[in-house]
Parts: sequence; structure tokens; C-alpha cells
Amino acid sequence: MKQNFTQTTEEADRLFHENMALAIRISGDFCEPGYDRDDLKQEALIALWDAARWWKPSVRAFNIWAGLCIRKRLRRHMGRRVHAPLIQGNPKAMANIVAPRRNRGLTV
Repeated sequence: MKQNFTQTTEEADRLFHENMALAIRISGDFCEPGYDRDDLKQEALIALWDAARWWKPSVRAFNIWAGLCIRKRLRRHMGRRVHAPLIQGNPKAMANIVAPRRNRGLTV
């Protein structure tokens, strides 16, 4: 199914590159202990690209539209965060786990 984006790829690309600093600044506002800054930047840039594709100039200015889209996506991302560790167990016992060696066709 083809989606009917508002902007062409060239227009969206121009808007994206002109407003990357906005996305990175907003992602910095959401940075809290326990969250990876690079993940937040990545989510903000994805939201900026989506905002550039769906923006309607007749509705509002692009920077306002993009800011709303970025904040919404970052809030959703932070709400999905798992607060429990992925591997649960005794930390001392887990320190003794040996990582598997990879065999890439060489004698191990």
C-alpha cells in the first residue's frame, strides 16, 4: 500500500537537514540518568524525518510541527523503557560466565 506523503523526498530531505540541530537540542532536554543519549538522538532524528514527510505548510510552521512530533516520539520511547535488567540473577555468578568464542573458519 502506497502512502501519500505531503512532501516530496527532496523537500523532506532539505527540511530534515535544516532542522537537525532542533532535533538534537530537544533530545538533550529529555536526557535523564539511565537513558542512552545516542538512542534519544536517534529517536529524535527519526521523528524529524517523519515530520518532514508529513508537514502541511498551511497548518503551522515547520519548527513547531517538528518539535511536537519529536517530543511525542521521545515521550513514547521513554515510556517503553524496560526498568528491570534484561538478565536477572546473581551478579557474582554472572561475572564468571565466559563469553562464547566464535569460530570463523579458524582452528580454535
